[in-house]
Amino acid sequence: MGRLVDKGVIRKLGFHERAAYYVFSYPGEHNDYLVCTDCGKIEALSIKCPVETLEKEVMVSSGFSGIYHELEFFGQCPACV
Repeated sequence: MGRLVDKGVIRKLGFHERAAYYVFSYPGEHNDYLVCTDCGKIEALSIKCPVETLEKEVMVSSGFSGIYHELEFFGQCPACV
């Protein structure tokens, strides 16, 4: 699994010291995730990515190309509150 993560084929999500959760990484698209700190539930963020505009600004101002990000929000899901 480590090699697939290193090659960008899959992405490891959640608490890395707990059980491992993996999702496929498709070129040119990404998802951001919500992770429950109690039960470990993971779901894709259902809103437009809040970082895409910042990512573009960073590329322009830094001269870097091919910038990408991985975003996970951590908190308690409704079932655990």
